[in-house]
Amino acid sequence: SSAPNKVYDANTAITSGISLTPSNKLTGDRLTLSGGGVYSAKDVGTTNYTITSVSLSGLDAANYTYTAGNIAGTNGTITAAPVTISGLSASNKTYDASQTATLTGTPTAAGVLAGDTVTVSGSATAGSFASANVASGIAVTPTLSGLTLSNSNYYIKGVTSALTANISAAPVTITIVKDYNGSTAVANNQITVAGVAGQTLVLTAGTATLTNPNVGSAALLTLNGATLGDGTGVASNYTLTNPSSSVTI
Repeated sequence: SSAPNKVYDANTAITSGISLTPSNKLTGDRLTLSGGGVYSAKDVGTTNYTITSVSLSGLDAANYTYTAGNIAGTNGTITAAPVTISGLSASNKTYDASQTATLTGTPTAAGVLAGDTVTVSGSATAGSFASANVASGIAVTPTLSGLTLSNSNYYIKGVTSALTANISAAPVTITIVKDYNGSTAVANNQITVAGVAGQTLVLTAGTATLTNPNVGSAALLTLNGATLGDGTGVASNYTLTNPSSSVTI
């Protein structure tokens, strides 16, 4: 026989992993041995076991009898059962050129067997977006390595329900540099556009209007007919709504 093994199920019954081979079966005969049994303990680890009620089956079983009695061993194996973590949510964010995600909520263990208690300790506050780009319903992989379980008969397999969150467009920074000419109008070539993390963009069309034409006090009033284009950054990750701005005359 080979040693039985199973995933923890909160009882001592041997439910799988039993392999019994008759040692004196004649070549060509069809004979199968089967039996049930118990482990000496229900918890995860290597443990003693006893296989009882061994029976014969197969077309040639009537030609044999089993007389060896119970089969005992010391190397039965019970492995940890999986649980999943519920209670976590991924937070939406504004585009920042990274895949970093923030998690909120209180983690709890789901899938614990009746009669068992499992407490989750530690924290799970970070994860990773599948993509850094602006979109809705982006898959988020949580970082669960900071969590531990109070019951060693279980391990954390993942989250109970898949996490998703949105990344919304980031506002750009508009920089205007022009010589004083008494006008509040700003030409396209006097405008530069920056994103986050050192990314640059361009205005493929559009101009700007200042609050006044004067050195030292002018500020951006409006962008006119502006269209954002790719630079080192991707235009779809940004918005021209409520930009930060700097004006030098």
